[in-house]
Amino acid sequence: MKRSLYFLYERLQVTVYERTAIYVLSSVLLVIVFANIFIRTDVNASIFDYDPVFTVFEEKSAALNQERETLMERYFPQPPQQVSATLVESVGTKTEVQSFSERAVETIADTTKTERKAVALTEIININTANVSELTRLPGIGPAIAARIVDHRYEFGLFAEKEDIMKVRGIGKARFESIKDLITVE
Repeated sequence: MKRSLYFLYERLQVTVYERTAIYVLSSVLLVIVFANIFIRTDVNASIFDYDPVFTVFEEKSAALNQERETLMERYFPQPPQQVSATLVESVGTKTEVQSFSERAVETIADTTKTERKAVALTEIININTANVSELTRLPGIGPAIAARIVDHRYEFGLFAEKEDIMKVRGIGKARFESIKDLITVE
């Protein structure tokens, strides 16, 4: 057998290094086959054994949710939980802010056909914490733009500088110039 194998290698022109590689790979294959035959792991695939897996899954999910909540609180501070305010308008349109699943959901009535009365502003408004009703007291800021400011704050985080409010759609240089002395980012 050994002699016929040798002549087979000669006819195929197999080099010494290729023969060595063939011997090594054949022996590894034999070891794996015998190990697979003699070493068997008992796998119990019963559907009733999933309870430990479910508990581990629930524990890890709870830990991930807790971590996500901590990050959300860190980067997106929550506004006051329950606020209700009325805009001073000629027709009396009302704006309400309610707490819904840890995020303020802002409901704004249709103000396209109403005119707002000018309100004298004596205090500086923090645009990082103000709600819609406080932002609408600024000159040139209506409920729609105020809602965009709050949405921008939720989506991109707090404003670092006063000038960052110009990233909100509807606030350009002219509108910023009219409100820059009335806002702060502290």
